Amino acid sequence: MKEKIRNYQSEPPVIEAEPPVILAKPPVVEAESPVVEAEPSVVEAEPPVILAKPPVVEAEPSVVETELAEDHAEAEKKSTPHSKKKRKKYFIPLVLLLLIGGIAGFQLEQRDVLNQVKKLQASLKQAENSKISQSVFSGLGQLTQAVMSMSGHQAPLDARAESHTNNHVSKIREQGEALNDEEALQTAYQVSKPLVKDVTLNDEYVCQIRAIRHIEIRSLEKGYLQNVLVDEGATVHKGQLLFQIKPNVYQADVQKSEAEVELSKIELQNNQALVDKDIISSTEAAMSAAKLAKVKAELELAKTHLGFTEIRAPFDGLIGRFGDIRLGSLLEENQLLTTLSDTHRLWVYFNVPEAQYLEYMKNKRLNQTVHLELANKEIYPEPGKIEVIQSDFNSTSGNIAFRAVFNNPKALLRYGQTGKILWPRKVNQAIILPQKSTFEVLDKRFIFVVDNAGVIHEREIHVAHELPNIYIVASGISPDEMFLLERQNRLDKGDRISYKVIDPKSAIEKLNLYAE
Repeated sequence: MKEKIRNYQSEPPVIEAEPPVILAKPPVVEAESPVVEAEPSVVEAEPPVILAKPPVVEAEPSVVETELAEDHAEAEKKSTPHSKKKRKKYFIPLVLLLLIGGIAGFQLEQRDVLNQVKKLQASLKQAENSKISQSVFSGLGQLTQAVMSMSGHQAPLDARAESHTNNHVSKIREQGEALNDEEALQTAYQVSKPLVKDVTLNDEYVCQIRAIRHIEIRSLEKGYLQNVLVDEGATVHKGQLLFQIKPNVYQADVQKSEAEVELSKIELQNNQALVDKDIISSTEAAMSAAKLAKVKAELELAKTHLGFTEIRAPFDGLIGRFGDIRLGSLLEENQLLTTLSDTHRLWVYFNVPEAQYLEYMKNKRLNQTVHLELANKEIYPEPGKIEVIQSDFNSTSGNIAFRAVFNNPKALLRYGQTGKILWPRKVNQAIILPQKSTFEVLDKRFIFVVDNAGVIHEREIHVAHELPNIYIVASGISPDEMFLLERQNRLDKGDRISYKVIDPKSAIEKLNLYAE
């Protein structure tokens, strides 16, 4: 019996047939060896029981397999569309997860893991964006907690990582704020004071240019247009022939009237001879004389109508646009042919508000000199003078029309032209600011005022007049206050800066300033 038992123990093939079973659960094999010795018959009858045990061993998955299944479930959750944005945000923490997982896979001690985490945190201290650093450290704390939970040190590490992360984020913010303050103090910003001086401003009024003599040239007789001797826009002189109507009919009337005059003269002579011989009475001779005077008048009228067939310029000027006429057109009586304008002197009309009118009448500035700004923004070289004020105000606009006269020696101005009247007005002790020093918020204009301690204050200003590159300020800043010469986006009200005072004249000398 003992030999059989020895023979059974010497049969390793049964055990070697399933080497994974022996390697996976070697204690189970050793624990069941006494059963083989105590009941050999049972062992012989039940070898399949040993072979059936491996599924039991395989049915007990290791902790690693359970954790892999949990990680796989978490990965499926992270792959949902809702978590894609979050995963994108924590891209750097995911990379750190792989590094820390590799460290944990090699079974490093807790000190080694903490040392690696500290090194990663130190590498992120140089991040300039506090928001990115905060998100990275937050993810790092969660990852460190997950690693330590595998080694049984979850609670102490959570508190340590969380406190370290919060402290580091607050330090970054404090360092950023301190850096901004340090930069503001190290940088000397330019400040200046308002420039105060007497300036001459120009009140602008839209104007219309009209010729002193501007007429329409019309036909006085009916007939065909025989000749057009000028062109549109031509300069003509007084008495120059412009148009000619076909004169045949009117010449015939003149010849007829001339014949009747000759006939009346003969009749008068005969009757006068008969009166001397007492053949006829003196009354008949007087009637012949009256008839002669009548035909002479008809001759003059015929000559006048013939003269109307030639249309001449009544004065020097410029020919305007032709009407609906062409060579050979049949003209009606009083039909418009063209216009003629005398441009040697021109009237310029502009409307003035009632307040400006009262100021003008109060000072009685007769023959006030004004200037004319043309459409191309150039100033007309010849000054003008105000001569006439219209009799009444416009009830709709509340303005009254002024008229100034300008000489036009170079024929630059034309009838119907437009422009602006520049009425100069002197302002004493005007407060001048550069436009670049101000900024606009909701239709209001502000400026950064700097006190003696270097603290910036926001101040609203009211602009009285706007000139190129400068403002004439009505209120909001005094001549003794300093302001930031150029606004900086990095600065805001309440900041303290180091400043350098610039002379007001030097600050504005390069700007276009209308000043005396």
